[in-house]
Amino acid sequence: MSTKKENKKLAKSIKILASGKIKMDGRNKISLEPFICDSFENAIVSRLDAIISKEDVVIDSCDYRTDVTANMTTVWKLTELLSTINDPDNQTIIVPVVNKKNALDIFDLYESTVLGSLLRSSTLASIYRKLKPKWASLNDNDKTQFTNVLYIPNIVVFLDEETGKILKRPYQVNLLVVVTPSLKFMSDTGEKVSTDHASKRLICDVFDSAIKCGCKNIVLSPYSHMILSDDPYTTAKLWHEVCGAQRTRENISNVSFAINDDNYYIVFLKSGSQKNPEDVNSKLMM
Repeated sequence: MSTKKENKKLAKSIKILASGKIKMDGRNKISLEPFICDSFENAIVSRLDAIISKEDVVIDSCDYRTDVTANMTTVWKLTELLSTINDPDNQTIIVPVVNKKNALDIFDLYESTVLGSLLRSSTLASIYRKLKPKWASLNDNDKTQFTNVLYIPNIVVFLDEETGKILKRPYQVNLLVVVTPSLKFMSDTGEKVSTDHASKRLICDVFDSAIKCGCKNIVLSPYSHMILSDDPYTTAKLWHEVCGAQRTRENISNVSFAINDDNYYIVFLKSGSQKNPEDVNSKLMM
């Protein structure tokens, strides 16, 4: 993984992020503005409860299933790999966040995170610049129990992050950021809820958001937030249960988990039994 110093060096060398144009053969430039405008116009910045759902209307769901895989890699590397497959639906990178105070901090161009990689190698920086005021307003001083969602479709990845060179085959991804309240504001009483409660809330809201935004192929790390890694066995069991829930099977085709840690990977695989998926259906808001 690249260091923050290397990331800064690469980011400063990418004038494209400001110009919105790329040179395909050293001379001819192609404008990225149409792609940036498309993503901006179709983005969703909203409370989860206010999103008009794009979920499928299913009469008989007995033949529906969701393909679930656990992969020993990072979200970024897995997304790169899966995006080379000829699939009509983009991969959707999901970033779960707890505490609305962190909603803007995660968009750091220099960090070695999946968002940092996207900001350095795609149209995301230009799109986010347009959406930031609305996203900031939604989360600023928000002490409600609502979950906030930022969904950006059709982000064009056109740079090799390691070399800074134009990709021969650019590809598109979606980004879904799901921000729940802090543990204190998840409660009606103003008292902090348990991490177990918070992890269940986060996981269920991730899938509810993905379904409402019409995401078919999702990529995420099951332990990307410290709350999710507090009890890795329980967290893994809940992820598997939600993947097996009827509403998930009806609306999401593929869930690809990226786990870049040996111990967590083993825990996740061993906790893979899908017991009582019906119990989770009630937690996934209909």
